[in-house]
Amino acid sequence: MKDSGSLSIFLVGDLGIHREKPATIFHPVRQWFEQADILIGNSEYPLTDRGQPWPGKREPIRRADPHIAQVLHEVGFTAVSLSNNHAMDYGVEGILQTIEVLDGSRVAHAGAGRTAKEAHTPTIIEKKGVRVALLSYTSVFFPGYSATEARPGIATVRVETHYRPTPWSLDTPGVPLEAITMPDPGDVSAMTDDVKLARAKADVVIVAWHWGIPITAGHRGVLSYQRALGHAAIEAGADLVIGHHPHVLQGIEVYHGRVIFHSISHFAFDAPRVHVEPDSLLVDCVIEDRRLAQVRLRPVLFDEDRRPVVVNADEGQEVIAKLERLSAPFGTRLARSDDLNVVDCS
Repeated sequence: MKDSGSLSIFLVGDLGIHREKPATIFHPVRQWFEQADILIGNSEYPLTDRGQPWPGKREPIRRADPHIAQVLHEVGFTAVSLSNNHAMDYGVEGILQTIEVLDGSRVAHAGAGRTAKEAHTPTIIEKKGVRVALLSYTSVFFPGYSATEARPGIATVRVETHYRPTPWSLDTPGVPLEAITMPDPGDVSAMTDDVKLARAKADVVIVAWHWGIPITAGHRGVLSYQRALGHAAIEAGADLVIGHHPHVLQGIEVYHGRVIFHSISHFAFDAPRVHVEPDSLLVDCVIEDRRLAQVRLRPVLFDEDRRPVVVNADEGQEVIAKLERLSAPFGTRLARSDDLNVVDCS
């Protein structure tokens, strides 16, 4: 049950729904959503029946029925992040309709806009006298997806990749090179300015980030640029960084007492099972005295119809064990409190 003296924020991963009856994918979690004061997810696909596939982009090119915006409102979503690798798959018309139907359904959004300024502006949600700011960025995107002052698009932070030999290269022909990923300094500066502006307007600042490498590319690890960008956001004033795109769980990092989820995986996602993992996470944040007081972990498993099911700590012990293993390299500890797993930020 909600604590009347605190604010509850639930955050989930990618939302990509194609089924004939979209609302049914949320049936197992509706009772959980009712406990949240604010519910945030990542809308993976443009909600549009307009536009044309982006020229030159390889498959998959995705979109979803614009009616899903109303479904998101009806099941309880307060806001969605929009900056991701599919947001512009149907071009300017597609992203403008996405914004239009979300606005019409009273679902707030961040990370896309008619101009770069709009795409980089935080959406502010006020509940119980607490102001929560949401920003959204992607570092995985096709050229041309970025919003400019003259063209609609999404908020992006570019990353360069360089390759160098490893010590194994000297005596092992064909060994893979080491990838070095470096965020663009100008884009990082623009992002940190956004976070500072959000910090000045809100009590709690959340940054959603689409980044990393998806499971379909055969990579599960956290890249160096993810850590660099997460740290930069925290240093600029973010309270929480929520990552997605890899479609797998990745490690949790505590930096300066704030939490970075490198990937909380997908949540309501109609995709072939080979492309998705069998587990996910619902992040349950408790706000007290206008500050982030506790970050709880709610394990999620998927049923035979690929619907998310929130399970208790015992049923989800394998999920928690996985998170502990993945988070250990960052020195992060998970603790048990009132039969809940929480991130130790001490």
